[in-house]
Amino acid sequence: FSRSFPSAELACVEPVPSNLECLRTNLERNGVHSQIFDAAADVADGQAWIELAREDYGHKIASAFSGGNLERIQVMAISLPTLMRKLSWERVGLLKMDIEGHEAKLLTENNEWLHFVDAICVECHEEMSESVLFHVAKQFDFLPPRNLRGIWFLTRVGPLASSGVAESQGPFGRVGL
Repeated sequence: FSRSFPSAELACVEPVPSNLECLRTNLERNGVHSQIFDAAADVADGQAWIELAREDYGHKIASAFSGGNLERIQVMAISLPTLMRKLSWERVGLLKMDIEGHEAKLLTENNEWLHFVDAICVECHEEMSESVLFHVAKQFDFLPPRNLRGIWFLTRVGPLASSGVAESQGPFGRVGL
């Protein structure tokens, strides 16, 4: 992505320590500058419990009702408005979201920040139905969502016009999550 849009500002949010290490290594090896937030993206700032999967993927925010015998860790939680403030971003050109089943909550609760996002690329998990995306698209004036082989894409008409991003930066001025 950074090779295609070298002027884009990138931010990554990752709560799992082993994934953070891998993220930092990958960014460094590829010469990609990104601001990294050691936290979980959530609807409010504070703390969250992460349920660690047995594999090195599939970790997710644990609900108050999730039981089982998976290990849990407590992490910082950061809301999208706080993230944007910390970055001094007025808009997000592209929000890439793969948060293991927490997508629906993030997109439907305390979601006024979506007015300041031009495009969303989201991997939907079993906890999220397509109807959520269609509702979000209608509520926040996105075009109808498109399914691109398991990844959903929401965009606005003319994201450059609404974002104020200069043509020389490419269509995605600021990218997060």
